[in-house]
Amino acid sequence: MAHILLENLTKSYGALSVIKGIDLQIADGEMLVLVGPSGCGKSTLLRMIAGLETITSGTLSIDDRRVNDIDPRDRDIAMVFQSYALYPHKTVLENITFGLKMRRMPPDEVRKRAEYASVALGLEQYLDRYPGQLSGGQRQRVAMGRALVREPKAFLFDEPLSNLDAQLRVQMRMEIRALQQKLGVTSIYVTHDQIEAMTMGDRIAVMHGGDIVQVGAPLDIYDHPANVFVATFIGSPAINLFDARISSDGQTAITAAGLSVPVRATGMAPEMPVRIGIRPEHLSLSSEGLPARVEAIEQTGLDTLLMVLTAGISLRVLVRDRQHLHIGEQIRLVVDPRHVHIFTRDGDALGTRCHTAR
Repeated sequence: MAHILLENLTKSYGALSVIKGIDLQIADGEMLVLVGPSGCGKSTLLRMIAGLETITSGTLSIDDRRVNDIDPRDRDIAMVFQSYALYPHKTVLENITFGLKMRRMPPDEVRKRAEYASVALGLEQYLDRYPGQLSGGQRQRVAMGRALVREPKAFLFDEPLSNLDAQLRVQMRMEIRALQQKLGVTSIYVTHDQIEAMTMGDRIAVMHGGDIVQVGAPLDIYDHPANVFVATFIGSPAINLFDARISSDGQTAITAAGLSVPVRATGMAPEMPVRIGIRPEHLSLSSEGLPARVEAIEQTGLDTLLMVLTAGISLRVLVRDRQHLHIGEQIRLVVDPRHVHIFTRDGDALGTRCHTAR
């Protein structure tokens, strides 16, 4: 295992700054997920840790050893890529053990490690097959097995499930997480899928524009987003956002259309312009409350997602049971004031979370 430390790490291509002074620490045995939209720099950052991209400035340390100029093969890190990068003319066993044989490891040790990896990944019956005879999930297991037999200090995963269908992705992310927890190996996992991030990471680092905008446990980030970007990127269905202003008594946020939401947070002033965020599951149907009209209905089996219109504002409402509603029906909504988020117009969170006004 290893702890990894990034200190003011930057990456530039000429005048283009891609990674902008990142500070980050990954603890021994931790699974850290780097999540963000395409082009935010997460894969570049991962490749810098692996040694596949040079570091423009800053320090990268593994177990207190500065490795900025150390070759990738000498960093004792194994990387699993989006493309499986398997040798098509070699069997599963040959693919798994190729790196060990290139290092002239004793045959008994090669066999021991291959047996362990094949059992851990459920590949025993496929060892004599070739990559072309395997499914996408099986090929991904082979790629993981090739990394596993090296017994590295850390695993780096670069969107390894992107090429799999939805059902197989769910299965594989559970298998990867279970294996990582079993081995206790420090791991950094890159994805643009916030569901993967929420379900796989001990901590999440949310990236945007070449920088890390928030780091924390998955539910902490979900419950206490640092800004509007994090609030909108993490969470499905997406959070409801609308402009408002704080009332003169500081107890409510009022929209231009007159919708009033009870709030209380630090750093607010009367008549202050703000942005209000309410997650769909924190709106509920009631016999009293805000009048609204149903605009669209999505039944998922377990949940019902409604698109409703109230006071000229379109809102998503997630109901945790089946609802026999129809488009155009009038309903009433109650807002859970404990889970109302307030942001400045520039997008920064005010306080950590709003509370019930009293």
